[in-house]
Amino acid sequence: ALIGEAGQVLRRGHELGPVLAPIERRLLKLVSG
Repeated sequence: ALIGEAGQVLRRGHELGPVLAPIERRLLKLVSG
């Protein structure tokens, strides 16, 4: 059960990667000033 849940989380992470990347870049720009 735990392994299955971990797999779901990893899959979700892969799906969200492309969505979060631009946001992360924007945040990094704001932080680095």
